[in-house]
Amino acid sequence: SFTLLRHTFLKAGEDQIKFAAPSLRVLTPGVVRAFAGGAMAGGGVVESSAAGRKLEVTTECLAKGTSDIEVTVPFPEGAIYKPLSFVFSKTCARSQLQQAQLYAAKLGVFGWVLCGLALWVARRCGFG
Repeated sequence: SFTLLRHTFLKAGEDQIKFAAPSLRVLTPGVVRAFAGGAMAGGGVVESSAAGRKLEVTTECLAKGTSDIEVTVPFPEGAIYKPLSFVFSKTCARSQLQQAQLYAAKLGVFGWVLCGLALWVARRCGFG
């Protein structure tokens, strides 16, 4: 997550800064998906230079690789400021599908081991 703060010194008469809804651009969409969340997901007002407001960026890995994610937080129409933009990189070791498949495979092996152990115990105790 990222915190949006306002500078201590603003234009005369301003005590808060308004932001419009952020936009996210994933440069390698086959690797990762990104979603905006948190208090600033739909835009909002930043009143404090200390506390700020949270902008959460949730990512979902689709494949192994790295992708840059560009975040742009514009000011409302008519503002004299340029949009706030920054880029960060997300590295995915494996996709969520691969993680689920690995978990299912481990669970399946555990199930077979458990069944085999139960069969072995049943035979040793004379039940089969």
